[in-house]
Amino acid sequence: MGTYSARPLQWQKLKDYIVHLPVDNPGNMTLRGTNCYIIGRGQVRTIVDPGDLPERNASFLKNFSEYLTKNQDFNINRILITHAHADHFGGVQDTIDLLESQNRATSDLTAYKLLTDNRFEKEVFTRYPRLR
Repeated sequence: MGTYSARPLQWQKLKDYIVHLPVDNPGNMTLRGTNCYIIGRGQVRTIVDPGDLPERNASFLKNFSEYLTKNQDFNINRILITHAHADHFGGVQDTIDLLESQNRATSDLTAYKLLTDNRFEKEVFTRYPRLR
């Protein structure tokens, strides 16, 4: 079995069009943590599953901010949520706020998600009603 470093990976380029940004929220359901991805080429890209609720998302936001600072050649126009668990879309509002504060969101930034009216959605929408 491999060993893991105390500090999680900041990000890694998997392909020229896929960057992996791990979310440091280890647990029984997330194992080492949620996986977030930036996908696409060119000046406009998509982010997938941008992290967890704020209390478990600080290191992700720090790493994402550093990544954006070091990679100025694109903006984000779509946020895709693979499923409606808090560890996959609890960080949507923080991600939008970060993108807007760094002028990295396009004017038509849109989040796409399948709603199933589960308890995780209720928790996120209670905290961030503007996402509904």
